[in-house]
Amino acid sequence: MIYCRFSSELQRTESIQDQARRCRDGLDRRGIPLGNFIVLSDEAMSGTCEARPGFQQLKKLMHSKRLGIVVVTEQSRLSRGDNTTALIKDIIFHGGRFISITEGIDTFQKGWKMIVGFSEIHHSRSNEDTAERVRGGQEGRVGDGDGSAGDYPYGYTSQYVDPQGALAYRGRGPKPKKVVVIEPSATKVVQEIFQRFVDGDSISSIARWWEAHRLEFPKITNTHICHGHIRRILQNTKYIGIWTFGRTTMVRDGNNRKKQVKARADQTVTTVERPSLRIIDAAIWNRAKARLAALHEIYGQKPTGKKRGPRQHYLLLYEKSLLGGLIHCGSCGSQLLVHRGGLKRVACPLHRIGKCTMGAGVRIDQAETAVLKLLTTLLKAYPDWLKAAADATRARLEQLARSVPQELDDAQLRLHENSDQAERLIDFLVKGQDSVAVRTRLTALEAQKPALEKRIEDLQAVRMAQIQMPTEDWIRQQLESLSTWLDQELAQAARHLRPLLGKITAESVLAPGKTRGFTRLHITLDGWPALAKVLEGKLPDSLLTTLRPVNGAYSEAFVVNLGKPTLMDTWAPQIAEWRNQNVTWHQIVQRTGLNLGNACTAWKRYHNAQPAA
Repeated sequence: MIYCRFSSELQRTESIQDQARRCRDGLDRRGIPLGNFIVLSDEAMSGTCEARPGFQQLKKLMHSKRLGIVVVTEQSRLSRGDNTTALIKDIIFHGGRFISITEGIDTFQKGWKMIVGFSEIHHSRSNEDTAERVRGGQEGRVGDGDGSAGDYPYGYTSQYVDPQGALAYRGRGPKPKKVVVIEPSATKVVQEIFQRFVDGDSISSIARWWEAHRLEFPKITNTHICHGHIRRILQNTKYIGIWTFGRTTMVRDGNNRKKQVKARADQTVTTVERPSLRIIDAAIWNRAKARLAALHEIYGQKPTGKKRGPRQHYLLLYEKSLLGGLIHCGSCGSQLLVHRGGLKRVACPLHRIGKCTMGAGVRIDQAETAVLKLLTTLLKAYPDWLKAAADATRARLEQLARSVPQELDDAQLRLHENSDQAERLIDFLVKGQDSVAVRTRLTALEAQKPALEKRIEDLQAVRMAQIQMPTEDWIRQQLESLSTWLDQELAQAARHLRPLLGKITAESVLAPGKTRGFTRLHITLDGWPALAKVLEGKLPDSLLTTLRPVNGAYSEAFVVNLGKPTLMDTWAPQIAEWRNQNVTWHQIVQRTGLNLGNACTAWKRYHNAQPAA
């Protein structure tokens, strides 16, 4: 075999013919017949890559013991990896012979191992030097305005600074410069992803939406769009104009497999700001970042924890209905679950196994209609308990305005003391005076520091914000506008309305002597979520978090009947009283409007349900 290879698309394809000619000349000088040699080649492929078709065919012949002599112009044509010596040993082990024309390597001659070993070290070092030069050039492109180092994410593309000069480029001399620019159609996807995420959609549902519309936007993958694509977009700071290059570096194992790891200490990490390439607003970014942190707190694996399942069922976080997961049994307190068959309804799971007396189910559509009607009335009426929440918030704002400077000074003082104590303990450890107590105290101080920094950040935001509570008329107007949610598709309105609903209990209302009746819901409405929603644009998010009251501070209980007693149930007590007064059945039928059979049935059912005298 004559094996030939060149590394880059910028090199001439004639290089393969030149290498084959030089190999034949070398073989002729050694007196080796040329008639049985076959040429294998790989074009525009690195010598560190194991997945070269020609190289793989050569190895296949070697393992089948069909490989005789392998000839290359230089050892680097066969491989630039760190395992070249081992590869040549395998060729010899399987009955082959290796010849390199330029270096004068011939495994039939003494001393070939030393030459191969030195060449391997040289090529490996040359690879590292080239990689460092390339990395340095890419760092320069990142720092050069909006220069492209090939590291732009989805939503951006690159274009030549001089398109005409790029067309005239023939692979010789400096390559034409490129800059990163925003790709409009892909940007719409990125903005939609962030908006859906901060609005409460799950990452998986966003991936399903993108997969369903993937043909409408630029391609991001040749396979299916998955959870990882969305998460990487949500965590990439380049979308807010902060471009970082060099945080990772490439490493390879003995089989030349590669992966990215954290950059070494001697490698530079470059961070630049590119405001012209910002496509996500800072407010949306901060909300997305906070929601990602909340999801990690729920589902993420802790540093010292074991692998585990979710702490919270995903349907409770991404419920598309208004009441799903909120209704509980009024008898035993169990969460009502969907009951199979017919219209969608929920029922107590313990009733089926005889451990609960509440056998009535709740029709979801009927319950949601009743609750929506209640919410519409309340949002438009601005009841006293909502007004009380606004008044308390206004008083709390005034109190905060007076107390923020002092609280900020106290928090900054505590942070300064925390840092001083930590530095003293570190100095203590550096001097070799180690102890369990010192390390425990240092760990406690380091755990307190992030909370203090967050508190200072919130207080500074409160101090810088214009703290002014809107007027009563403005709040009333905004609450009325919230009722427009109710005209939307329920899946869209549910995410806004569900926070207003506390725990809902259902009880069965039965007339005396009956086993079936109607369901009554006891609902607790919390006024703060509605008030916080209308104040979103008026007050900073950190301030709203500070103002949030304890659960139930501004709530009100309501009763919603999902049905009503029948005419027979309504007249039953009166019919029983008339019968005790010897009123005839003919007169009862005339007074109630019931037919004789229904009137008798109502009286009998009510009479039998009364305790014996």
